[in-house]
Parts: sequence; C-alpha cells; structure tokens
Amino acid sequence: MKRIAIVAVLALFTFGLSGCPLNSSQQQQAAQASLQASTVLRVAQQGEIAAAKNGLIPVADDRFIQVQFENVALLGKTLDSCIKTASGNGAATVCLGTAITNVDQMNSNGGLFLKSATAKQDYLLAMTAIRTVFASIDATLGGTPPAAPVIAPAN
Repeated sequence: MKRIAIVAVLALFTFGLSGCPLNSSQQQQAAQASLQASTVLRVAQQGEIAAAKNGLIPVADDRFIQVQFENVALLGKTLDSCIKTASGNGAATVCLGTAITNVDQMNSNGGLFLKSATAKQDYLLAMTAIRTVFASIDATLGGTPPAAPVIAPAN
C-alpha cells in the first residue's frame, strides 16, 4: 500500500513536469523540487512509521531511516536556498546535481546500514522517488542529472 502511494505521488509530479515548456519560468519549476520531494518524503515517512509501529522493521532501522528523512528535509531547504540565489538555469542545475548526489549517498548508506530487507526495499523506493523528482526537474532545466548508481537489491 505504501509503495503504491509513493509511486502515485511520484507519477503525478513527474507527469506534471513532462509537459512544461522551456521558458523563463524554469527556475520557478526548479524551486518546486523540494516541495515535490517533501510530499514524496512525507508519504514515505508515514508508511515507515506505520511499518515500525507494526513491528515490520527493527528499531535500529527505524531510527536510521528517520534520521535520513530529516537529512532529506534539510537538503530540501538547502536546495531551495541554492535555487533562489542561482543566477540562471545552469546554476540551478548545479544545485540540483548536488542534491541528487547527496540523495544517492544517503541511499548507499542505507543499503550498508539497514538490516531488514523490508526496510531496505522501502528506503530504496523512497530515496529513488525523491531522486527522480530532482532529476526530472534538472532535465527540464536542460541539465544532465548525475548517472544513477547501481544499488544492490535488498537481501
């Protein structure tokens, strides 16, 4: 159920961006990245909390994921600030590229730390959804998002 909700939210934002013409409002579109990612994050966080309450993931995994979700929220604020001060689309794509790289690192750290296969799979899905939102906006601005790292599937 949680996975379906995350995918549905991601699809809404990605499809909404796909028809955006390239014009002077591109920077405004980029500024929406953290809002969109925060919506995906909120859905993922609600699902993760429910899984933890139901004993589906270990306490240590729950704590780790919550810290990482807080880090993503801070990353979103940093991204907003960077985009607001960007001198143009090129600078905004640099902001997005940095955010994407940070999300990739968080995702990799989760794969190394998380013990529960369920937690790993859900965490991977949430972080991939957030990365996809950032990457689609980067591409809309004419940037080239960093290549997605190869992440081993959950055990």
